[in-house]
This record gives sequence, structure tokens and C-alpha cells, in this order.
Amino acid sequence: MNFTYIDGRVNTMSTTDVLATAKYDDDGNIPERITLMVEGDTSFIRFEYTSDQITTIEDHFIEDGISELAYVSFISYNSDGTLNSVTEQEYDADSETTETLSTIKNITSDDKINPYIASQAPILISLLKENYDKLGKGNISTAEYD
Repeated sequence: MNFTYIDGRVNTMSTTDVLATAKYDDDGNIPERITLMVEGDTSFIRFEYTSDQITTIEDHFIEDGISELAYVSFISYNSDGTLNSVTEQEYDADSETTETLSTIKNITSDDKINPYIASQAPILISLLKENYDKLGKGNISTAEYD
């Protein structure tokens, strides 16, 4: 994967068939949005934050110039910054409802520093690969995956 940086932050990430462009809202290291172009198709991922932690991730696809929400993930944290739970849901635009696809819960973490959050590029790669279990302060030791 190739990276370009502007002002010390990742601006683009690219491979032979994927271009990801980051848009930042403030001085943070995690963008508010990443636009993806994959073999001519465009989509984007939008992030919401609480206290510098990603709490909501929305995956949108663009068809005929119109953005459609496809998936939404909710992430909660313990007071020490470790992950509490991750829930991924699929959105049905016709019925305007969501269906839970997967949940990670009853998470315990070690006391070691999560290497994915120590640097911007690894955490962005984790987000693009939907490895949301890499977001917490510690590394997951045990968890229940539904």
C-alpha cells in the first residue's frame, strides 16, 4: 500500500485497484471520512467521535450520484479506553431498519499498548479492512463473537 501525507497526516492510501482519500475535520489523526474508489465504484466511510474515540462508523455506497447507507457499526469503550463492545448492523433502505450482523462483547484486554493505535497508517488500514476490534487502547485477550 502506498501512502501520501499532507501536514503529517495520511492524505491518500492506494494499491493497484483501490484509492482511498482521507478528509479531516480538525487537527485529529483520524479522518471524519474516507472516500474509496475501487475499480470505478465509489463509496465512503464516515466516522463519528466521542472524546477522540471512534464511536460510530457508517459505510455508504454511491449509486447514480446518490449516497446510500449500507452498514453502520457502533463501538463503545470502557473508562480506561479499552473496547467494551462492537456491533455491526446492515441498513435496509426500503424498510429504513437495521439488522445486527455481528457483535463483539464481553471483551477483556491486556495492559499492553495496542500497536494499531500507536501510528496513523496501521489504524487507517484496520478501519478499511473493518477490523474494528483494533480500536481500543489495549489488545483484546478474550471476547465473545456473535
